[in-house]
Amino acid sequence: MFHGNKKQNPWVLAWMFVSFFLVMAIMVPTARAWGWGMSGIFLAMICAAAIAYLIPLICKLFKEQLIESGISLGDWGKFMAGYPEPIVIDSISSTPEDAVASSTSLIPYDRADTGEETDVYDDEDQESEEEEYEPYNQRHCLNLAKGLRPHPDEMLSGRSSIFGVPGSGKSNTVAVICEELGVKEVPCLLADTEDEYASLVDDARTWLPRGYLAGSPQVLLEATLPLRHFIPVDQAHAFAFGQAILDQGFQIVLNLASYSNAEEAALVMIEMIRGMQAWEMAQSADERVSCMFILDEAATWLPQKVEESILSPETLTLLQSTIFNDVVRKGRKRGIGFILATQRIAEVDKRALQSSWRFLHQQTEDIDLRRYKSILPSLEKETVLNFEPGECIVVSPTGAYHTSIRMRYSPHGAPTPGLESITRRYGNTRAPRRRLQTQDLTTFATLTHLSVPHGHIQPQPEPPTRILTETLSAPLKAAPAQDTPSSAHRIAAQQRLSPLMERALKAWEAGEASSGRTLAAVLGIKPNAAYDLLAKLESMGLIEWRKGKSS
Repeated sequence: MFHGNKKQNPWVLAWMFVSFFLVMAIMVPTARAWGWGMSGIFLAMICAAAIAYLIPLICKLFKEQLIESGISLGDWGKFMAGYPEPIVIDSISSTPEDAVASSTSLIPYDRADTGEETDVYDDEDQESEEEEYEPYNQRHCLNLAKGLRPHPDEMLSGRSSIFGVPGSGKSNTVAVICEELGVKEVPCLLADTEDEYASLVDDARTWLPRGYLAGSPQVLLEATLPLRHFIPVDQAHAFAFGQAILDQGFQIVLNLASYSNAEEAALVMIEMIRGMQAWEMAQSADERVSCMFILDEAATWLPQKVEESILSPETLTLLQSTIFNDVVRKGRKRGIGFILATQRIAEVDKRALQSSWRFLHQQTEDIDLRRYKSILPSLEKETVLNFEPGECIVVSPTGAYHTSIRMRYSPHGAPTPGLESITRRYGNTRAPRRRLQTQDLTTFATLTHLSVPHGHIQPQPEPPTRILTETLSAPLKAAPAQDTPSSAHRIAAQQRLSPLMERALKAWEAGEASSGRTLAAVLGIKPNAAYDLLAKLESMGLIEWRKGKSS
C-alpha cells in the first residue's frame, strides 16, 4: 500500500489507527475469556494489523480498477442501486479508419490464451487520457463485453453475423446489440422469428427509446387487454411502414410468428425492406440515415438448401433478391446495415455470410466446426466445443478476439423451461400427492356414429386387443348403482384392463384375495398399490370391494 515517498491520505491513516484498536478491543477480551493468555493477545494484534492494512488496500485496488475501466464511483453506485441505463465506455477510435490501427480495445484471440497483457494505451497516452477525461464520451461506444467496446461507426451500415447452437448465447448477443444500438436511437427493424425479443419494448422505453412492437392485425382482434406500443402491419401497408421507420426513427420488433403463415410474414418483411430502401434512395447522400435490419433465425428464411425452405419458390426468390441485392450488396452505400443470427452456420445461404463482424458461439456439429475453421484457421475444435454460454470468438476487421458477451439488461423473452417450470406448475415434488381416481379422468376424443347409405356395407373393425373404441365416446365414470352390472358392460370393462389389473381381478374372483393386504401378497406388490387396484376395479363395476364379495 505504501509506495515511494507519496504522502498518505490522512483519512486512510485515521482508519488504520481506529480499526486496529477497534479489533483489539473486540479480540483481547475474547482471548482472555478463552484462557489464551499472551498468545491470544499476540493473535489479536496480528488480526487487527491485517484488517487495518487489507481493507484500505482492497478499496484502493477497487478504485484503481474502476478508473482503468473508465467508470466513476458515482456510476458504479448507480449500477449497484439498479440504475437502468447501461454503463458504456468510449472506445479508442471514432472512425473505422482509426479502428484498424487501434485494435478497438480488444484482446486478440491469438494472445488471449498465452496470458500476455495487451496495453490499449501506452503510458503517456494513458496519463493524458486520465487528465482530459470527459464523461460525455461514454455514450459513444457499444458496451458488448468486457474489453469489447467498439465505436458504433464500426458496425453501423455494415454486415454482422451471429452463430451458435441453442443455449450458447446467440439470442443474448442479438439482444445486447439491439440494446446498445437502441440507446443510441439508431433506427432498426428486428425480424423476430420466434417472438422472443418483445421484452425489448417496455412501457418505460428503457431499452429502445423509440421502440414499437409490430405484427399481424389479427393480434389486436384476439387481444384481451389493450396493447401499448403495438402497430398492426399488413402486406398492403408494409412498404409505407418501412418508409416511416426511417422517417420517424422507429425501432421496430416485428413479430413474424403473429402472421397466419410464413408466406405472409415473408411478404410483409420484403415490403418493409423495400420501403426502407426507397426512403434512403429518395434522400441525398448527405441526408441518408444509418439504420439496421436484423434477421433472427436466418436459416429459416434463407436456407442453404432450397428444398428445405418453408416458402414457395416464388416467395423465396423474392426474399433472396431483396436481402442479397438490396441489403447485402447495395445496403451499405444507402445506410442499411444487416445483422443475421442463426443456430448453424452450415444451414444458412452462403451469400448471407458476407460479414465484417462475426460472433462465433459454441457449435457441436463437425460441418459447422469446419466452417469456423475456414473463417479462423487458428481456432481449435476443442475450444469451440467447450465454450460457456455467452463465450465466443469475435472476428472483426481488426482481428479475432476471445471474449464473453455481457448479459442483456432487458428481460429474456423466451427462456427455456427447466425444473423451475415443473415446480411452478405442479408444486413441490416432495409434497404428498392426491391419488387420481378413475372418475377424475376424461377421454379426449368424441366418436360420432356415421349414417351408412342404403346399399353400402360398412366395413367391420378389427377385433379389439385391449381397448374398445366405444370406451372413448364418454368420460370414464363410476359403475351404475345396480347390484350386478350387465354382461356387455362387464366385457367392455374387462377389455380395457391392464395385465396387472387382470391378475388382480382373477385373484379376487378365485377367492385368493379378500383385502388389499392379501392381494398385495398374491401379486407381490405393495399394499398401497393393491388398494389402488381394488379401487379401480370397483369403480369400473367389476367387484364390490367394500362389501367383501365378488360381483
